[in-house]
Amino acid sequence: MSIDAFFEDKSCHFDELVDYLDKLDKGRRIDESTGLSAQQQQLLWEAAEGSERLTMDYFVPETCKPLEPVIHWGKNSLPAFTHFQKVMCRTSTPGEFSGYNVYALKSLIGDGYFVARNTTSDEADDHGVVIDYTRVPEEKCLDWPDIHCNERRLGRFFYSGNYDYMRRVSRHVSIGRAKKAKAPHSTWMPNWFVLCRED
Repeated sequence: MSIDAFFEDKSCHFDELVDYLDKLDKGRRIDESTGLSAQQQQLLWEAAEGSERLTMDYFVPETCKPLEPVIHWGKNSLPAFTHFQKVMCRTSTPGEFSGYNVYALKSLIGDGYFVARNTTSDEADDHGVVIDYTRVPEEKCLDWPDIHCNERRLGRFFYSGNYDYMRRVSRHVSIGRAKKAKAPHSTWMPNWFVLCRED
């Protein structure tokens, strides 16, 4: 069986998919979740609308020390260069994590630094956590690149002014969708991505 079996007739069999992902070992779970097509990611986002609310501990477990990195393997819905990592860590600021992106074109586009934080009820999507590119963190892990704003290089076209809203899928897998922070609540970007926490 593969993850494709849970996407049929333009629908996602969400509960069965969750059970399947939770039973996989780490390597297979990463491979399966980061193999989803753009259409499957869109269907998964829609299916996760009623999923359990996310907490910050979901992305960086509470057992992690401050500035201890946690890797999330990802795949986005863009036509090319779709695989990446989002790496996050706890900081001295309660309720906020630092993070950045690792991917093939970061020398041209930038590191895509962000602050992960809780969502609020007046936001466009309130499933618990948003990756906020309108802010850059003040703290980072020692071996991460220098922190720069997202207006540098081509980052202004890819990260600047963006929110990535997250929804829970399984114990390790989440689904996100991009949105311009200043856009009306009903106006979304046609970009989705799936994340799988390494541990």
